[in-house]
Amino acid sequence: MFLGWVVPLHGVPKGFILEIQAASPKGGTARLYYDIGRWYNGADSCDLAIPAGTALQPYKFTIPAQPIKQLRLDLPYVSEVVEIGRIRLLTADGSELANFGPDQLLPMQSIESLLIRDGVARARTGANNPMLLIARPLQLETERSLGRAIVEPGQLLAIAIFVGALLVIALSAAARSLTSSTPRGRWIFVAAFLAVFGARLSWLYHYSHPMPVLDEWETDAVDLLIPLRGRFLDWQALFIPQGEHRILVTRLINLASSICNREWDPRVGMTLGALFYAVSVALLSAAVLKAGPRLGPLAAVTLVAWSSFPFDVANLYWGDQSQMYVLNLLAVCTLAIAVSEQVDPLTLVGGAGAAVISLFTMGSGFIAPAIAAGICLVRWRTDPERRLAIGLLGGFFLVAAIVGLWLLREAPFYAPSYARTWARFWPAFVSRASWPFPSHLGWAVLLWIPWLTVSVNLLLSRRPSILDWLAIGLGAWALINALGLAHGRPEDKAPFNSKYYTSMSLGIAASILSTSAISTRWPRRRLWLAVCLVASLATVAALEPIAVQGLQESKDQHAARLANENLVRPFLATGDPSHLLATPYWQLPDWNGAELVEVLRSPLLQPWLPAVLRASAAQKSGSSLPGPQVPGRLTIAVRRLMRAGLSLFFVGIGMLAASIILSVLPRFNQGGSQATE
Repeated sequence: MFLGWVVPLHGVPKGFILEIQAASPKGGTARLYYDIGRWYNGADSCDLAIPAGTALQPYKFTIPAQPIKQLRLDLPYVSEVVEIGRIRLLTADGSELANFGPDQLLPMQSIESLLIRDGVARARTGANNPMLLIARPLQLETERSLGRAIVEPGQLLAIAIFVGALLVIALSAAARSLTSSTPRGRWIFVAAFLAVFGARLSWLYHYSHPMPVLDEWETDAVDLLIPLRGRFLDWQALFIPQGEHRILVTRLINLASSICNREWDPRVGMTLGALFYAVSVALLSAAVLKAGPRLGPLAAVTLVAWSSFPFDVANLYWGDQSQMYVLNLLAVCTLAIAVSEQVDPLTLVGGAGAAVISLFTMGSGFIAPAIAAGICLVRWRTDPERRLAIGLLGGFFLVAAIVGLWLLREAPFYAPSYARTWARFWPAFVSRASWPFPSHLGWAVLLWIPWLTVSVNLLLSRRPSILDWLAIGLGAWALINALGLAHGRPEDKAPFNSKYYTSMSLGIAASILSTSAISTRWPRRRLWLAVCLVASLATVAALEPIAVQGLQESKDQHAARLANENLVRPFLATGDPSHLLATPYWQLPDWNGAELVEVLRSPLLQPWLPAVLRASAAQKSGSSLPGPQVPGRLTIAVRRLMRAGLSLFFVGIGMLAASIILSVLPRFNQGGSQATE
């Protein structure tokens, strides 16, 4: 089934040619951007000099042999009237794949007017980068010409079930590692999960919306759902990088949920994101119980408290960001499995599954397997009785880390802005290492004091505990992640976009775990323990303004989604694009009105649209959408789950409170007995 992707088939074209009839009175350079799954970027474009003249002439732009998602034509940067006639898509040997007129052109930017008469478009351009969208879909022709193997819905569901099974096995192995030797570990795990999951469901119930936004129109609608219904979705579409990331898990979530739901509803991805995040917090909450009956439950409550707030708004209310939460969960699972005291088939399969799936979440998915391999190496040297099993587990992690590094690629549209000098990199790293404090080296030191203390303790101690290892591994993951963000996104300054907060929050968790570990290893050094405790509490307190801001941003993004709905529904009902084309990009759910019009017009997408949008599309004269448009079964299920979120939250909080009371009562009774004696 991968034959059409990996091995070129006989007769596959070596490339494509887009032939455009055009005339430019002043002449200049035109540039064609071809989206082949990596959005518009300088690497996926070609220039062509157009001489001054008024007679239409054919000009040929060369495109590599890849499925063409969308095309954008940038005209010369001068004010003039450019004429455009017929447009043809050809193979490199001249075979015609498509032939269409200029009525498929839509103005994107700096186009003052676009009039079509006698089969010729006359575009009056401005001098500020005039752009035209070629709104004729070409995916079907290019896919068939390339002879790619097509993905069937049943195959997608089978892969999604397989990946889901590996996730469950990895979670089972991690949960056993962190709860098996801890009193009330499973109780705290369930309590923390219910509290965090319930809180986030409640936020989703009040502030989520089914309107897709921004990248979702490209990565879900254009790249996945339209090809799926048109039966030209190939295997490469599942694995091609999005920037530096291979987001296979998120793509499977979107595809499988849409197939089962018979509707594209981003709220399904949002709900799964909340589930993944709650499980990761629950695992860490169970781990801190190893600090003892007094500090353990309090540390768990601290983790649950700040995790329940919507501090990462850009991920929480964005269905396409589920990979952020899967990345966090698999990092915790991988490290928990690496430190497990029991290495058996469940541990080995769970560790291998977590490491491999992690590579298909984000570009940083190889970090956790690399750290886990290092932990296993140290354990292999110090534990001769289980050397074979630990070595095998570490080998799985090492292979996954090497493969992840080999798969890592620079993003074509981000690479020019990477921090390639120390002057750009260091300030960016300090700002990320300091979060949630202000960007300053002193704040960074305060945040990382507990982790540095545990790391030094590891060098001095020959028998580190599971909690020691987990705290060190989690902190190392957070620091390496900060290094990667500083290198890859140095231009993003504090206050950061909240999409980074989900992964950066593991640095806070590492501080809490480190303080908990210190309390078990250095019980007599109470002064230093107090310093670390103050550092952890100050870190959590620094999240308060971010949490408050998250509450306001939750309301703001919901209001924006409602406004987006009011823009899109009239277009779907009438087919008149004038209002969408005239609306500023910052008021649209997509970055450009012309691209949004093209996607919404697709008869292959409209049956997938959320019910609130489908209902408007069904009102259009001549619409092929049948009958009343009702929400899908998954949509109904997640809305009911969201409605129950507050109840789940209070159940979880009640279980946490009971755990604290039960941990205090024995000490209280013991103290009373001593006083009586």
